[in-house]
Amino acid sequence: MVCFHSHQAAEKILKAVLVRAGISPPFRHSLKVLLSLCPEALRTLGDVAVACAVLDGVFSKTRYPDNPIPTADEVAAAVKAARAIREAARMAGVMV
Repeated sequence: MVCFHSHQAAEKILKAVLVRAGISPPFRHSLKVLLSLCPEALRTLGDVAVACAVLDGVFSKTRYPDNPIPTADEVAAAVKAARAIREAARMAGVMV
């Protein structure tokens, strides 16, 4: 559940950034797609793309019961990635 909620938190942050930029967010869960629509200030900051890839990678494991359960390392990486996206949005000035 931690991986799922980490992904959801990042998804909501990116969608809030889009709304603040006057862009209607698509009905998609892919953080890579959402990030591609965000202002350049966020897209090019730090390892945001890497953090999105980490979260997109564990998301499918959390959505479908037949997938393997994420490892403790994946859980820790997911939390770290969600925090990195939140901090990047703040640093880029696209989120308060």
